[in-house]
Amino acid sequence: YPEIATHPRFKSHPWYASYVSLFLERDIQFHERLKNVDRFRDFLLLLAARTSQTLHLQSISNDLGISVPTIHHWVQILERAQWIYLLRPYHANLSSRVIKTPKVYFTDIGLVSYLTGIQNKTDLWQGPMAGPLFENYVIQETVKHFWHNGKPAPIYFYRNNHGLEVDLLVQQGPKTLLPVEIKLSRTPHPDMARHIQTIRAAEKVVITPGFVVCPVKESVPLTRFEKAVPLPVFLKELA
Repeated sequence: YPEIATHPRFKSHPWYASYVSLFLERDIQFHERLKNVDRFRDFLLLLAARTSQTLHLQSISNDLGISVPTIHHWVQILERAQWIYLLRPYHANLSSRVIKTPKVYFTDIGLVSYLTGIQNKTDLWQGPMAGPLFENYVIQETVKHFWHNGKPAPIYFYRNNHGLEVDLLVQQGPKTLLPVEIKLSRTPHPDMARHIQTIRAAEKVVITPGFVVCPVKESVPLTRFEKAVPLPVFLKELA
């Protein structure tokens, strides 16, 4: 993550502007026959502003004045193009994972930074989008880790009826889950792992020792089972 602000593409908004325009004018307009590409662009910008959030189609529909079925179709377009990744909630019943509302992430942190107007390191680390962007980055790299190994990503997020949420669950077996919290903090503390501890006590599955992924330089023990780790260490654990 620290290299993002110095990456040539991060600084090259004209490159991303051309990339987005080409996607809209060639791929979207040609293949989808959209009547109003400008409205699709508005949708793309709005979706980027909601990265790392629950995907509420009705809310987006209300904001854009576009029907819910159309918004759903546009989401499918971006998902098929692998511009976005929909992270589904974990549920013991497989059908429930499909029915319940997913969270939306972009697969290119540079793209979502461009779409949300992030132009410098200060905005990236301290701006209002800093937390969601870091979460997007971790999910993006986790998904790509599995894709690059020729596997679908067996990942979910956890949320119960009381609002308790864990950012990421990696399914390592039929009833074995690796829990992960994502925090944009260089000073991790044990309280960051409390939701992991809660679901370990509540769920009837095996919850392995978990991680808090954050921008630290080296691993830091937090609790008996959890530790804070940089992203590369976490990804190695998935190998």
